[in-house]
Amino acid sequence: MPVTKLPDQFLEFSRNLFFVCRGIWVLMVFHCMAIIAFLFLPQGTDVLLLLLENSFQVGNPITLLFLIIAVFFWSISSEFCCRMLLYMTDNSGHSLSIASVQSRKSLQVQLAKFCLYAPILILGIGLVKAYVQNQSDSGFPLAVLLILIALLTASCWLLFQLYHAKRKIPIFRKWMRLSAKEAFWTGKLYGIFNQYRIDFPAGSLPIKEDHGTSKSMVENDLPRETPLPNGSFIPEGFVLIEQGIYHQPYPTQTWVFRIPLSFYSCLIKQLLILCAIALSLVFVFSLLPLLAYTLIGAAALICFSFGCWQLVYVLLDFLDQAQPLGRFKFPYRLCVIGWVLLCSYLNQDHPIRVLQNARTEPSPLVTTHFDAWAKQVESTSHADSIPIYLIAAEGGALRTGAFTALLLSKLADADPSFSKRVYAYSTVSGGSLGAGFFQSIQEIKNSLPDQELSSISKRFFELDFLSATTGKLVFAEIVQYLIPWHLPVLDRAIALEQSWEKGWEEATLNSNIPNHFEQAIPNSNIAPAVLFQTVEAETGLPCVWSNLNLNNVIPLSKERDLASRYPVPIALSSAINLSARFPLLSPAAMFSNQIGDSKTRRHYVDGGYFENSGQETLLQLLRKIPFEQHPRLQPKILCFNFSGKDATFNKGIHLANEFSELLHAVYQTRNARTTLAINNLNEYCLQRFGPAHLLQLELDINTKNLPMNWVLSHTAMQRIDLYCNAMVEKIIPFISSPK
Repeated sequence: MPVTKLPDQFLEFSRNLFFVCRGIWVLMVFHCMAIIAFLFLPQGTDVLLLLLENSFQVGNPITLLFLIIAVFFWSISSEFCCRMLLYMTDNSGHSLSIASVQSRKSLQVQLAKFCLYAPILILGIGLVKAYVQNQSDSGFPLAVLLILIALLTASCWLLFQLYHAKRKIPIFRKWMRLSAKEAFWTGKLYGIFNQYRIDFPAGSLPIKEDHGTSKSMVENDLPRETPLPNGSFIPEGFVLIEQGIYHQPYPTQTWVFRIPLSFYSCLIKQLLILCAIALSLVFVFSLLPLLAYTLIGAAALICFSFGCWQLVYVLLDFLDQAQPLGRFKFPYRLCVIGWVLLCSYLNQDHPIRVLQNARTEPSPLVTTHFDAWAKQVESTSHADSIPIYLIAAEGGALRTGAFTALLLSKLADADPSFSKRVYAYSTVSGGSLGAGFFQSIQEIKNSLPDQELSSISKRFFELDFLSATTGKLVFAEIVQYLIPWHLPVLDRAIALEQSWEKGWEEATLNSNIPNHFEQAIPNSNIAPAVLFQTVEAETGLPCVWSNLNLNNVIPLSKERDLASRYPVPIALSSAINLSARFPLLSPAAMFSNQIGDSKTRRHYVDGGYFENSGQETLLQLLRKIPFEQHPRLQPKILCFNFSGKDATFNKGIHLANEFSELLHAVYQTRNARTTLAINNLNEYCLQRFGPAHLLQLELDINTKNLPMNWVLSHTAMQRIDLYCNAMVEKIIPFISSPK
């Protein structure tokens, strides 16, 4: 009885699998990115949950239709790119046994099948996860998920009919199939654009000497389309480029052939057609209007981008391998990388969007502004004690943005005087969006008296701000890398700002008042103080964009007070985004400044890189406000935070210590600054005002149920709405108490 050598077989299988996968590593990267995005990141899960909700509850199946088309295109692209990369890179057939060649051929076929169905499988698992994880709160029936799975199954069936059914759909049969000779040669593991070599012992075939040269010439070349003594044969299309006799170590007669591009005409035609479709999609998706991105959806845009960019990579790889220019060898991929680096040096990055035909007015000093604002508040009340409010809001995209705006709106609905007594906002990232939106809708009550501010805020934060940003990120921004000058239509930061501006109009039901997100921050003496936090990339300094003159308020105010340093008018949406640029998802904002004869650039990223609560700057502002001159005013500080759990103290490092220690130290420094800022503000308020003047509000909802993203599902918004309702009852006594 023969003994099966399982360890040897497993080792051989592993070697073959590794060798085959090595040629398609780019596709593996795309599939890993998709798995992380749709299966592991809570943002991806929430996007798929929103897709489930919108497809049937809201009656908007267009996004679902685009997603099915996108994943179908990605599947076709993935399968073709897998085969094409293997055809071009695998030249192991010259040195392997027949059994090993057959084993690798089988693995290649199975991997191509996997790449064909993997996109649909990933998306299907992601939808199931989104439903199971949120079924207790989502409210839509299981039938919704089953219908979506049925649509994905139908896509699988159609792909099977196109590729694997014995009777393929006639309209695609001719296009999908390679010619017989191409199918044979692409399966030989020779590398389809490598030179083809034939060796025979010297003298085994008739030759004649050319006495004018040192070369030996073959009489009438080698016979074509006829088996040779070693079993090889040469097709008619191969071009002889070299021949001769080599004497080391044994006399060997050699012929070297070049395989012309015309030999693989069907394969190259398929490549060019698919790449033409991909490049057309890249062009179209780069220039779409904002509404079109929302209709397509972020998930479909990501799937389209995977299909497009892997085809573009394969096209560049094909050009490198095939060298269609003949004798002139051109390193296409290397030249693209070099061109991108050159463009990055010449390009203006992402310059801040400046309002046209607008003037900048000098910002008032803090003491002057507070004195004028306080007198206006005191004139509206004769009470002995008037509570005024100062707000700090932490970063966290729509998560803390919705928490801040919705809770403030509910407080304003419960107490109409609340919003008129908010003196200052010190905010970061998503908190800047929440506070900025709340303040911008104060005039709505005049034109929409029946609308509650909380309803307006909820409408705004239920809108999709992710799709336009995603579309620009995965299409337009990559095109921008190839252009040595900045094009605003390709800028994803501008797309996000314009999405907020459009969302403001939609949330306010196109009211008659001007769109405040499109206007500069008012710096009059009766407008609240606004302090949006950001970080200068070149120096690491925490900076502030404000409608106040922060001279002598914050340390190094000359460098950190950006509105004074760069006196240009920018819209409220741009000022908010200046605080919410978290690379690589959002690009740094670029300001240019003339210093002497040279122009310098400075780049500004998310304020949370330094300190994410906004409470350090609020503390610096509190120290400069002369409350003693207005004893009737009683300050109340409301701080909107992510969670009460302190991220700076963990269970310790136990794995890959040398690397983990460095990584944790750099990252946790940001959390430590936040912890120190909160502690310092607490101690200052306790000593100066007493214990009843500061309230730290914690958004204690798991990130899995309320992710950091620029879009939130209706289920996530429902969770945060219920959470805010519960908190209002606790906050009302605090904001009403005069002590």
